[in-house]
Amino acid sequence: MSQARRAPSASTRLRLVQTLNALPPTQFEEIIFALQPPGGNVPGNSAPQGARSAALLEWVESPIGPGLSALEAVLASFLPDSQQSQVERALLKQVSQEVYSRLDQSLHRAVLIDLAKEEQSGQVSRPWVSEVKIGSRPFRPVPAETTLFEVFTREDIDEKLLILGVPGSGKTTSLLDLAKELVSRAEQDQSFPIPVLVNLSSWKNDRQSIPDWLVEELNLKYGVSVKIGKELLERRRLLPLLDGLDELEPWRQEPCVELINAWLGSDLRPVSLAVCSRLDEYNSLTTKLKLNGCVCLHVLTDEQIQDYLVRVGHTDLWPVICQDRDLLELVRVPFWLSILVLSSSEFLVEEWKHLPTAERRLDYLLSVYVAQMLSREIWHRSKAVSPPPQTLKWLGWLASQLDRRSQDEFLIEQMQPDLLRTKQQRWIYQAAVALIFALLDGLLFTIIFTPSVGLIVGVVMGLIVGISDRAISTYRTSDISTVETFKVSFLNKIPKEIWAHLKHNLVVGLGISLVVGLVAWASEGESSVVALSLLGGMAFGMIGGLVFGLIGGLRADIQSRKVPNQGIWASLKNVPLLVLLIYPAGVMLEAIYKLIFGNSLHLLVVLIHGFAWALVFASGTSGKACIQHVVLRILLYLNGRIPWDYAHFLNICTDRLLLQRIGGRYRFIHRLAREHLTTYENTDTRLPPSR
Repeated sequence: MSQARRAPSASTRLRLVQTLNALPPTQFEEIIFALQPPGGNVPGNSAPQGARSAALLEWVESPIGPGLSALEAVLASFLPDSQQSQVERALLKQVSQEVYSRLDQSLHRAVLIDLAKEEQSGQVSRPWVSEVKIGSRPFRPVPAETTLFEVFTREDIDEKLLILGVPGSGKTTSLLDLAKELVSRAEQDQSFPIPVLVNLSSWKNDRQSIPDWLVEELNLKYGVSVKIGKELLERRRLLPLLDGLDELEPWRQEPCVELINAWLGSDLRPVSLAVCSRLDEYNSLTTKLKLNGCVCLHVLTDEQIQDYLVRVGHTDLWPVICQDRDLLELVRVPFWLSILVLSSSEFLVEEWKHLPTAERRLDYLLSVYVAQMLSREIWHRSKAVSPPPQTLKWLGWLASQLDRRSQDEFLIEQMQPDLLRTKQQRWIYQAAVALIFALLDGLLFTIIFTPSVGLIVGVVMGLIVGISDRAISTYRTSDISTVETFKVSFLNKIPKEIWAHLKHNLVVGLGISLVVGLVAWASEGESSVVALSLLGGMAFGMIGGLVFGLIGGLRADIQSRKVPNQGIWASLKNVPLLVLLIYPAGVMLEAIYKLIFGNSLHLLVVLIHGFAWALVFASGTSGKACIQHVVLRILLYLNGRIPWDYAHFLNICTDRLLLQRIGGRYRFIHRLAREHLTTYENTDTRLPPSR
């Protein structure tokens, strides 16, 4: 008698059907040949592949079929190690690094490290407890030994879960714990979707669908190209873990929930989904998420608090906590319990008692934590460490910028000119970038043309490049665009990239050539030079379109950031590579100019001038991002918003447990800490004196 098979979940069936439907017809036939279903179980070639996939899956699951494990094994052996799977592995690696980095830098982990108990961290579990709710049924306690992953994969929840809790109850950390298990599952079996952590606070366009927003966030956070992001969504290769629903403005939360529900009912619906929100904010919504289950994280009991303090070796805090009912109620929330443990040497219960409001008391406890972290002894390559007041001002400014943009992460290379808040600062930035390009292009065009013509052309082109920063007035987020990594398989992108750049470069080329022609006409008195210059401008536009289209086609589908400011340094390193790639086009353009104007073709002159043209094009792509970034950084430094060595400063703050670092990205240790630090941006708020 055969052993009964466990019924697969609906999400597993859907995933397998989608995988089968996405196979090329020839490969689908190979799958059928490998499994050898009896005749009549799977329709013939004339039937739609969707119907054949469903029939094949039905036979595989039947008592006479080989089982789903056999189908998954055959699929794994037939799926090619394509560029797409390489992108998926790179994305999964990024998510894995993010999850482990954030968990290692969590406050709970910091408590153990601070108490020299790092080696025992596995023995000290997180103190929070939870309840689970299915459909309209009441909440039921979740056993302490049950993980969130086990709840998430239950058949009645089917990997569609809502996580609720009060601020600081451990929602985000629970989501990270879930992500850790999902990453492990995807690493073991590539047919499972890739979990991605995204914060809903960045959804700002009420007309933007959740899939479109998610593709945009994948590009900004993980460096996944828009094209690949859409393909991953369409193929159900992503498992979105959405945090921060409550971080949206109140009037945006309801439309966001409605759009998530619309997504869940669409053809692009995700196979699995988890969403996090604060409890009160979610309960105030009229529309509820159409998910299968809900986990609610609860505050701690007296026994759980005492047990946790015993396990982390801080039993001395319990008598202090018991002295004040308000303090006891506060530390029932795991975040505040961790904060109190980490700042216990600075905390004064008498000072706490005399504060008149709950808000003042929360600010005091966070101030004590910040003071304790800033007093930690930090060694960092013998570089100077900024004094606490200056550190707080810089952190306050950064926290305010993230709040203003509704972002939870920060990359140095993604700093944009809209960080300059006054018209005067933006004008100075614009003028400085234009001046640098005018000088650089003026020098290069002096080599290509005569000194007088070259200088004028260079200045005009430099001004065009510098002043064409549309983001200065429209606050676009991509105005400083880095050129970081290249790939070999780019032929599918080149036509679109070339066409996009061709139109722009033709306009620029004709404009510059008109200036050249008019200058030459004024100096030489020949009107025919204008027509010849316009012809040369067309050549410039076409060659430029080819060059910039090629560069766009060469950009990789996914760009991982492992070190701070990696994008700018990579752009700088790519300048010589771009010069070599563009050099043949530069030689071609110079030869065309010589033929148009009837000049003789001297090989050495053409080669030298071709190199100058290559430098012009390279400086307008990879070099432009570096120049813009340096100018922006200098202006922010002079305005007292950032230190000179920003990466060093952010790493110091990470060591002080005020920030977390994930590769080249930074985030505050907790949203509550970030909100508190915004108060230090423009004030001389003093920290509590150290004891």
